[in-house]
This record gives sequence, C-alpha cells and structure tokens, in this order.
Amino acid sequence: ENKRIRQQHESLQEENRETLRINSELKEALQEKENRETLRINSELKVKLQERDEQLEKLQQQDLNFEKQKIEIQVISQNIEKTLEMLESDEINENNNKILKEKNKPLISESMIHTNYDWPGSFGELKTNTVLQYDDEYINVMSWGAPALFKRPPFKKKIGKDNETKPVELFKLHLSNLPDELKPKLPVRYEKAITDYLREIGKVIKETIASRWIGIDILHQVLLVLTYPADYSDKAKAIMRKCAFNPGIKKEFQHRINISIPTQPTVAVAHGAVKTQFYFSSDS
Repeated sequence: ENKRIRQQHESLQEENRETLRINSELKEALQEKENRETLRINSELKVKLQERDEQLEKLQQQDLNFEKQKIEIQVISQNIEKTLEMLESDEINENNNKILKEKNKPLISESMIHTNYDWPGSFGELKTNTVLQYDDEYINVMSWGAPALFKRPPFKKKIGKDNETKPVELFKLHLSNLPDELKPKLPVRYEKAITDYLREIGKVIKETIASRWIGIDILHQVLLVLTYPADYSDKAKAIMRKCAFNPGIKKEFQHRINISIPTQPTVAVAHGAVKTQFYFSSDS
C-alpha cells in the first residue's frame, strides 16, 4: 500500500513539474509576443512622429514663404506711396524730378513682357473661354476653352435619347456672393470644375513658358500668380486655394511649382516690381 501511495505521489510530482514547465513556456511566449507588439507599436509611432514633423516643417516653410511675399508687397506699396507723396509736393524741383525719373526707370523692357494668345482651338485671342466638356460620366475632361463649346458627340447610344454631355460653364459664379438660387446648376461639383480647369490651363502655361524661355527651370525660377477678386468671401478664398493646390495640379509640375494666390488689387500694386511677366487670361 505504501508503495502504491509513493508511486501516486511521484506521479503527481511529475505532473506538477510538467505543469510548471508548460506555464513557464507559455509565460515566455506571451512575454515575447508582448515585446514584439510593443516594438511594432513603438516603430509605428516613431514613423508617424517623423511624418508629422516633416509635415510641420513643410507648413512652417510655406508660412515663411508667404510672410516673405507679404513683406515684399508691403515694401513695394510703401515705395509707391513715398513716390506719390514726392510727386504731389509743391517743393519738388527739377533735380528731384531727374532723381525720380532715374529711380522709376522700368525694371523690364517691353520685349520681356509676353502675352499669351495661343489657346486650344483658337489663335490670336487674348482670352479663352472658361468652359469644360466632360465625358459621358462627367469624370474626365475631353476638351476645354473654345473647343468645349463646339464639341458634339459622333453618335447617340440609343435612338430617341440624347446622351450628349453639355458643356460645363459659369462655375466660377459659385465663388461669388450671388444667392444660391441664382447660381447655375452644374452636373459636377463646382470645386471639381475649377480644379479641372486650372489643371488644363496649367498644362498650357507649362508648355508655353518652356517654349518662350528656353532652358528656364520652371520648378525654381517661376512663380505662378493666380488672382481672385478682393470681394470674395473667406470661404471662397479658401476653396480657391484648395483647388489651386490640388495634388492633381501640382502633379503637372512634379509637385514643386511655386504658386501665389493674392487678390487682384494686391497684384496691381506689385505690378511695377515684376521682373519678367507672362500673361494668361480666361474670360470672366
């Protein structure tokens, strides 16, 4: 009987040791899994923090660029005001007039100013039509400007049913202060239409600048100035900026083109300080 009890005791001890071994292995496996998960989470957090720091650095650089442009425009405005005060002063003499003439010599000659008059479907016009022609699903732009007004589909998919997509125009009115009931109904969101139009005209700008100034580095030596009326609301200005900085547009310029979006009066003030100019215009 004692021998049987001893054997049972030894068997229980063996089972206990096996249980302890299994528990130890499970504990080690669980700890290893937790360590791996902790390392993975830490790695992901590190990547996200790096991305956030990079985005913050880009935003700070953009703010710095905007601040520099603001300071430059303020300096130009102050110089113009000082010049006007001198011109209006009764004490000005001929010597001052000569000095003013020397200081106000144009920074550029007429030969350096180029006005674009070559548009898709037309030549010799200073402006092109602000109109888009889409495909049947109103997703892709098939034509824009003057050609969009004259495009007609080659056939109808179903007899008796008109499948023609109508030109999309007057979408800029959605940025104005008109009451909503007076704004035109569009088959696409007006933000999409504005973005698509800017993308198409951006292609012409890119090609034309490269042909007029051979060897120019459009990514570093060109500043695109996109103006808007001063009476636009803050919401309209924000939408205009969002459309202009759309990834699809910046992709045309390898995501590195410099774009400035001031009001039209601001550009009028700074006009005299522009060194090289090229004008692109669409109808209002």
